[in-house]
Amino acid sequence: MSDFRRTAVVTVTFNSERVIEGFLHSLLRQSYKHFILYVIDNASTDRTLEILAGYRDHRIMLVSNKRNVGVASANNQGIRAGLEARCDSVLFINNDTEFDSELLKVLRDGLLQYQSD
Repeated sequence: MSDFRRTAVVTVTFNSERVIEGFLHSLLRQSYKHFILYVIDNASTDRTLEILAGYRDHRIMLVSNKRNVGVASANNQGIRAGLEARCDSVLFINNDTEFDSELLKVLRDGLLQYQSD
């Protein structure tokens, strides 16, 4: 049985300045700390990139596209980056969501339970 030790969290941004800080606050306070956040930015023209640059957490990886490649292609970029970093699982999540500090732990525990059944 594989232990899901590191999760790639993938979110696609496009002019997300109004929501990105709430999302980041939710993610960075997770009780489960073994994740890498891949922010795939689709050529934002607002303050999204500036806000992201203000976060100095080594788990935040920014991929900045020069043009809007669409959500599917951006998600694929996140999958590839997570696989290259040897992540064991991938979570796609919209950056206009906020969630409690147990989300990643609950999802991880569910994956482990499913795998053991």
